[in-house]
Amino acid sequence: MVHREESGLYVVTPKPIINSDKFRQAALHFQKYGYYTASPVNTTAYLEYWREERIRCLEGYYAEDGDWISGYYYFYLNYCPILLLKEEVLTDSKGHRRNVVDRKREFPDFWDSDYDYFSAIDIAQRVGKHLVVLKARQKGYSYKGA
Repeated sequence: MVHREESGLYVVTPKPIINSDKFRQAALHFQKYGYYTASPVNTTAYLEYWREERIRCLEGYYAEDGDWISGYYYFYLNYCPILLLKEEVLTDSKGHRRNVVDRKREFPDFWDSDYDYFSAIDIAQRVGKHLVVLKARQKGYSYKGA
């Protein structure tokens, strides 16, 4: 929920999101099948699918339960694969264990901090303001912001 305080500042009061995969259906479908839609190219169903996805990316997306995410976040979750760090514990033939970190190209998971970030960007744009984010280094904001 967004409201404007007497000081003129816009404040985002996030509501808990249950089952965040409802915002990632396109990415989950792509991960499972290797494509976004099974409809043949340039058919009515194909064009309608991409028209709806374009609207979701530009205007945001309301799930059936009324939860909403900004278009920026919808695009990021469904169309921006990132390099995720995957840590595994390997055991050799002698029983020695070691941690191995590997980077895998996958779609991002839903994170509350990303939800807040992309919501703030959407609000700033709608009211014609700039946005400043204070954060630690190496958090992926250059990629997110691009």
